[in-house]
Amino acid sequence: MRRSEVSSAHATMRDVRLEGELCGFRVLRRIHTGERTHAFLARDLHDDHVVLRVFPGPDGPARARDELDLSSRAPRAHLQLARDVGVNSTGEPVLVCERLGSRLSQQLEGGGHIAAGSVVTLAAPLATTLRALHDSGSTHGAVDVAHVRLASDGRPVLVGADGGLPATPSSIRADLEGLAHLITAALEHSDESSRSRALSDVTGWLHNQLSRDGKPSADLYADLECRIFALAEPLPFAVGQEPEPTGHRNVARRSASLRERGQDSTLSRLLEGEVSFSLPVLVTPLRHLFSAFARTTRRRRLTLVAVLVFLASVAGALWLIPPSSSADESPQTTPQSTSITMPAASTSLTPVDALTELLAVRSTCRERTASAQCLASVYEPMSPALSAETAAAELGKTDPFPVLSLDKAKRTLDAQSETGGAVIVVVTSVHNADTNKPVSVLLVKTETGWLIRDVFDA
Repeated sequence: MRRSEVSSAHATMRDVRLEGELCGFRVLRRIHTGERTHAFLARDLHDDHVVLRVFPGPDGPARARDELDLSSRAPRAHLQLARDVGVNSTGEPVLVCERLGSRLSQQLEGGGHIAAGSVVTLAAPLATTLRALHDSGSTHGAVDVAHVRLASDGRPVLVGADGGLPATPSSIRADLEGLAHLITAALEHSDESSRSRALSDVTGWLHNQLSRDGKPSADLYADLECRIFALAEPLPFAVGQEPEPTGHRNVARRSASLRERGQDSTLSRLLEGEVSFSLPVLVTPLRHLFSAFARTTRRRRLTLVAVLVFLASVAGALWLIPPSSSADESPQTTPQSTSITMPAASTSLTPVDALTELLAVRSTCRERTASAQCLASVYEPMSPALSAETAAAELGKTDPFPVLSLDKAKRTLDAQSETGGAVIVVVTSVHNADTNKPVSVLLVKTETGWLIRDVFDA
């Protein structure tokens, strides 16, 4: 078997060199040599680049057929598909595929900062692709950073499925666990706030769901997609330069303040020259004191000496001990008055009724001067939509989501299926000629009420 595979490889290389083209494409160079396939970079008549994947050996036709079947069952732009199929001069099947860029593992190895929106653009379509793949009865079988390539338009594409594996509870969990590790690897290059939130709301939640026995429920995929989109506004995937670290400045400033020594001690001020006295001024009073002391009897002198020693000891102790300061006192926490803002929509309401009430409060808040504090009862803390609302109010800009400000009679609310306490409600203007674009509002049900987590284009 090994000899036949080597012979097939040499035959394929000789076939390409002699003909200069393969299946009507002009071969440029070999880009991959493996046990299962050989890949060549080629150019078509329109000078567009493609990748020709040749399946050598006696098992080549079966392997090529498996990949074609997988492409037909789950035709997704984020899964490597075959555009066309042919055979070379020796009868080996050839799949014509899209030319893809570098692997995600190579992007991550180079370091650099990845925005939270880029992580959303990376993770969300992969989750959707795995959902379609699993629904078709197959799994990828090798989801990791090495089997994700970036297309010319920035799309993440899953590669290396090799026809996939039968969908079983264990193989489905393996795919989703691979996706969780992939997201975690990308988050290692993101900011600390987004990383901690995503590790809790996305990957941590996903690992918890996968720890249960049996096949993951169908609602898991929809809930996973909602949680991914709730992280940030989607951005084109890019790995930028690492931002300048600024988190050590406050730490250094606080350390310097802890090293400061108290300046209220009389002894310290004396040693540093801040307390001075004149010796000639003390000579005359001391001379009269000793003269009076010499004229007294011996018993009185002993009594006076004892009193003076006692007074000197007490005075010295009081003089040398530094006065109490706030730094020496036992720390006491001063109670601070914190106002806890309750959500404006009760958990007993339906998603549509809850969003209607939240939008009514939102309209009232936008009419106030201090709208940021008022909007805390409408949006979830750290919500990107809340940041957009606050920034627009501070800069005097127009409403970032004008369709949400329409009257109740001028808009429609269409709730999608609720999964895991999260539901997407599409808000649309009833007038077709209205320039206000429809938006999707992600609602989350907290322990105290409904809140808006994010707003994005429908």
